[in-house]
Amino acid sequence: MNHIKYISILLLFFTYLNSFGQRSYETNPDSKRANIWYFGQNAGINFNTNPPTALTDGKVNTWEGCSSICDTSGKLLFYTDGRTVWNKNHDTIENGYGLLGGISSTQAAVIVNHKFNDSIYYIFTTPNASQTNIGLNLSILNSRSNNGNGKILYKNIKILLASCEKMCVTNHINGNDIWILGHEWNSNFFFSYLVTSQGINTSCPVLSSTGGNLKLQFGSLNATGQMKFSNNGNMVVNTFVMNKQTELFRFNKSNGKVEYWKSFIHKRQPYGIEFSPNDSLLYITEQANDSNFFYQYNIFNNSKYLLSKYKFRDIQALQASIDKKIFVAENDSFNIGVVHMPNIVGYACNYSKTKFYFNPSKSSYGLPNFNQSYFYTPSINFKYHLNCLSNTITFNGLDTFSANTYTWQIGKTNKPLEATYNTKNITHTFIDTGIYNICYVAQNGLRLDTITKTITLYPKIYKNFLGKDTTYFTGDIINKTLRAPYGMHCQIWQDSSGLSAYTATKKGVYTCKITNQSFCEAIDTLEIKECLNLTAPTIYRKSTDSLFCKLNLVDTFIWYRNNVPFKMTYSDVTNESNIKLTDTGAYRVEGIKYGYCNKSSTTFYVNKLSVINILKQNILIYPNPSNGNLKIENKLINAVNYTLTNTLGQTLQIGTIINGINSLDFNYSKGVYVLTITHNNQTIKQKLIIQ
Repeated sequence: MNHIKYISILLLFFTYLNSFGQRSYETNPDSKRANIWYFGQNAGINFNTNPPTALTDGKVNTWEGCSSICDTSGKLLFYTDGRTVWNKNHDTIENGYGLLGGISSTQAAVIVNHKFNDSIYYIFTTPNASQTNIGLNLSILNSRSNNGNGKILYKNIKILLASCEKMCVTNHINGNDIWILGHEWNSNFFFSYLVTSQGINTSCPVLSSTGGNLKLQFGSLNATGQMKFSNNGNMVVNTFVMNKQTELFRFNKSNGKVEYWKSFIHKRQPYGIEFSPNDSLLYITEQANDSNFFYQYNIFNNSKYLLSKYKFRDIQALQASIDKKIFVAENDSFNIGVVHMPNIVGYACNYSKTKFYFNPSKSSYGLPNFNQSYFYTPSINFKYHLNCLSNTITFNGLDTFSANTYTWQIGKTNKPLEATYNTKNITHTFIDTGIYNICYVAQNGLRLDTITKTITLYPKIYKNFLGKDTTYFTGDIINKTLRAPYGMHCQIWQDSSGLSAYTATKKGVYTCKITNQSFCEAIDTLEIKECLNLTAPTIYRKSTDSLFCKLNLVDTFIWYRNNVPFKMTYSDVTNESNIKLTDTGAYRVEGIKYGYCNKSSTTFYVNKLSVINILKQNILIYPNPSNGNLKIENKLINAVNYTLTNTLGQTLQIGTIINGINSLDFNYSKGVYVLTITHNNQTIKQKLIIQ
């Protein structure tokens, strides 16, 4: 298995909503990101016009794979052949050359952008099948750099050591994050990488060992051919050129796992492949000797139709478009083919040449590679964002028919509903972990549509999972076991190891990044320090109700009463080796010296104060006699209670005097009164004269 390094980019959040023409595309605000294509020998298509029109101003000149991306309004941002990246002005962007995509790689490149990051774009590239040491690589582009002309920030980060010419993209079930699926060369391993708002963690992809083995024994051709997600992302199909076979898999958009479903056996070598917009049909190009064949396969009943057979005419890659058609690459041609109604079974799907005329540009073997979710626009959908610290999810309802009534139902199968809501956007904190069914219903008059998604809630993720920093005495053997939380998808330590438990044997800073089963991430850091041994201080008491400690050569002290720092004038830390008692309790003192370990005394219990009346020493009452306005200064840390009585012993007023100088106003007639102050079983009485 491959050891892959890790990179994570923290990014800005960005949200947007968009519409396309006269039709509401609210369920897919990214639908226009595939509106400009560049491919082949300087050829292109503009889907912003109706009907789409040919472009001949592109810089791409490649045999096969390429990719382009627009903003959400359909304006071109960047495009690439997997080796060079051009911006909207058709200029090579800064550092945008020397990428490791192959000139004859089937799916040499794909560009993706996360919904919450308006300036960071990820470019994935695959090599030619014969270049077995290049692998799947990642480059990261900032669209705002270089005065908005773009710049490659990181280039050719190898994330899979041995890669086929295959990769495809779809959205996570939450509608925000993005899955990139690659296939290892000379194995049957699929690798799923997730792009989130935090970036992409390339160190621990989701691995699926399933399907046929793309073995070297069949030659490099078995690493070629297209791999595609269905439009809804629930299926993925992979061509095996030399095996003359196409394999269909189920894809779990929550956890990135690939599961084998069924195969289609061909008489010839399959290469290009695409799903119909309703994901019920497969379109496949096959080649044998000097002839090419174009088939439609029914996924569910295995029936097939031969749409066309060409002799000496090279038809290869297939690609869906935003106008719900499927385009067919024709090598060395001024034109390309198109399936006009690909949801219709049989010849009525209407396959023909397009009316494009690219001269002097030409089509080659390949067409652009996109996030297949760009072409998925259901009538109803919802996105969600999970906060793994609280297991709170924000849900955003989406529809294409201007719904005005909404219902959410949240609960587990065969259990009472946990919650219901009646607004379009909601936030819900889950009371339990496990598998939940989230049902969203939108309605407008008689039109009522429903969608249900299954979400698994895992235990909350905690940031401080490594615990507190640890200090060892110099010379002691350091042997501390650090553990990642149980049940993580993966964990990465500061040395790139992925152990669930890490043994620290020397001082230093230890860092662990965890990714849980929901692909939420947290990083914790623990420091192990060494210090010299310091003699423990000893507390003793003098009759004056003061505590002292014996400890030489220390810088400062921290005194504690009942394990709470004993407040000094401005700080818990004091240079004084003694304190004046004001209360009973459990006392200890901690000595602090630079370069040494802090050392605490044993606990010293003060059960009672001395016979000396602490209140008399710390309570000042003035002026006396007075006109009824009195100042009482409390020098104790704690508040004290008072009672005012008259000469008959009748209580007139009860209150509390806090630390500091208190102003009390006794609005009583002239005469003699008694002020009684109590604290910790001590009492003082003061005769007051109001005149």
